[in-house]
Amino acid sequence: MHCHTFSTLFLRTFLTALAMGSMVSADVIIIDDFTEPSSRNITSRGQQAWVDVTGTVIGGIRDGSAGCESSDADGTTTARISAGIFSILTNKKASPSIYLAYDQTAGWGTHLDNDPFNGVLNPAWDLSDNGSNDRFSILFSKATSTDSATPFFNDFLLTVKVKGDPSLYQRDMDTAANAWMVSNKAALAAGSPVAFEIFFTDLGDGVDLSQVEGFSLHICSENRDMEYAIDRIAAIPDPAGIPEPAVATLVLLFGIGTLSVKRLLKR
Repeated sequence: MHCHTFSTLFLRTFLTALAMGSMVSADVIIIDDFTEPSSRNITSRGQQAWVDVTGTVIGGIRDGSAGCESSDADGTTTARISAGIFSILTNKKASPSIYLAYDQTAGWGTHLDNDPFNGVLNPAWDLSDNGSNDRFSILFSKATSTDSATPFFNDFLLTVKVKGDPSLYQRDMDTAANAWMVSNKAALAAGSPVAFEIFFTDLGDGVDLSQVEGFSLHICSENRDMEYAIDRIAAIPDPAGIPEPAVATLVLLFGIGTLSVKRLLKR
């Protein structure tokens, strides 16, 4: 009788802990972590496009391009994916321009304007995670430049396509991104990762990101002889809005269950 009661109580406590743990945690929605392909290296004077078919990005397809915002005749930009990091570097005669788009349809690379979406994610993605997420996070792991007089970013454009809405929601974040870079330049130059965050509300009030059919970034600069690297692009929750942390809840509930079991055994 005691054994049956013990196992039932322990099981109930464990299941309650799991349920509560899932309630207090919020999922980070990975848009791209650059783990695939394991290696890619493109050096270009003009805008050169590429396509990666991979299961590690939303939609399974990353359309990208790299080139020079401005350059001398022999100026080049290099886009490189290696060891889960997307890096951009130039020589002293060019400034970089990159596009990344995710809409499940390969071939965007020849469509370099403000409407990068040839197709749609199907099914559409809930980047809000049922309302838990409220921002995009672009995790930079490195950023260096030799020209301190020129702003790091000339353009930092986010574009989102929402299901059932013919409009594209766009926000040019270059002013905010440059201010962020000034504050974090020393850390990034030392190789300490820092995230640049873009709130969903920056795209406009009431934009529903529970049905996203396309997502893209355009990042360019007039700054020459520079390098930066991105570890991950994701949709994330407000850190202040998540109870601390789900593991603590599991430990607390497990402790309560253990005390209950001990009291039961003493009877």
